[in-house]
Amino acid sequence: MPLLAVNQPISSWADVKSVTPLAAQRPVYLLVGVDDSHIVIKNEVTTSAHDPTNLKFANRAMRTVSPAFISKVCTPFEVDELKEIVAWEVMLSDMRLKPLPAEIDHLNRSLQSGGVWFKMEKAEGILGLDSAISKAINQQDKTGIRQIAAAFSQKGGLEALGKIIAADLFNGNTDRFNPFNNDPMTGRTAAAGDLNPRTGQKLAVLLNVGNVLISVQNNKLRPIGLDAYEASGEFRMLDQPVAHLEHNGDWPGRHLANNPGEAQWRAQFAGLVVADLEAALGPRNRKVAWGRTQRLPKNAVSRVINGMDEGIRELRTSFAQYVNKPGKARPAGLMERLTILGW
Repeated sequence: MPLLAVNQPISSWADVKSVTPLAAQRPVYLLVGVDDSHIVIKNEVTTSAHDPTNLKFANRAMRTVSPAFISKVCTPFEVDELKEIVAWEVMLSDMRLKPLPAEIDHLNRSLQSGGVWFKMEKAEGILGLDSAISKAINQQDKTGIRQIAAAFSQKGGLEALGKIIAADLFNGNTDRFNPFNNDPMTGRTAAAGDLNPRTGQKLAVLLNVGNVLISVQNNKLRPIGLDAYEASGEFRMLDQPVAHLEHNGDWPGRHLANNPGEAQWRAQFAGLVVADLEAALGPRNRKVAWGRTQRLPKNAVSRVINGMDEGIRELRTSFAQYVNKPGKARPAGLMERLTILGW
C-alpha cells in the first residue's frame, strides 16, 4: 500500500520525502513519499467554519462529472502532520545555520493562512488555456493551442467540458465561466468575462482563462474540472438556505432545472462558451480563402449542450445515492437545492 494516497490518511510527516510548490502564487503542492508515492495538496483560504463540509460537496459534484478530479478534504490530524514537516525543516535549518528551503517557506506561509486543505490525485500533463495562449502570442508556438482544440474536438471532449460547466453551476462556481451575464437593467446579455489576451476585448462568459484545463486521462488529453470551489463565492455555502444567498442574483444551479426556459438558457450559454473559446484559441491560418478558420467543430455548441445534460443526469444520480445512504443528517441547504431541482 502506498504511503501517500487520496483515499488514506497522511499518517506521518516522516512519510513525506519532498514538497514541491506547483504554482508560485498559489498554495498547491506535490508531496512525494519515501516510497515515491505522491499526492497533490491544495489550500482554499476561507473564513466559514462550515467550509470543510461545503468543499466536500463541491468536490463530490465535480468528481461525479470529471472522474480525473479525485479529491478529499484533509483532516485536522493531516494538517498537523503538514505543520510537522515545516517544524522539522525549521529545526534542521537552525542547526545548520542556513535559511529555510524556499519550498518549505512557501508551504509554511500557506499553512499560516488557515483555510481548508484537501488532497488530490496528481493530474498528468496539465495544460491551461492561458499558458497555451501566452506561448502562441509571445513565442509564436501554437502547439498548446492545437492540443487544447484537439482535446475539445475529439469524441467526448466538448461533452466533458459541458459536464464540468454543469457541476460549476451546481457549486455556484463562477470562476471559470460566469453565468451572471445579463444586464440587470435591460435583461440583455452583457459581456461578463475576462479580457481576451489576444485582443484585449472582454469575453462574454469566460471569466478565468487559466481555469480552462486539460490533462492526460487514459492516454488522451481531456478537459478536467480542477479548481471546482470558489472560496470567496457565497453560493459555495451549501449549508445555507438558497434564499439567504440570492442577494445579487439567483443561485446558478437553478439553470440545471428540467424545464424549457432553463434548457433555452443552457443552449444560449453553451453558444457563448464556444464563441469565447474560439476567440481565445484564435483562428487557424488557411492558405485557401474557403478554408474553415474555426478550431472547434461545427457542432461544438450542441455537443456542449449534450454534455451539460449528461452532467445533470450524473449529478442527480450521485446526490440521490448520497441522500439515500444511511448516515448523519444532511445539510439543509443541500437538501433544499435538490428539492428546487426536483432531484
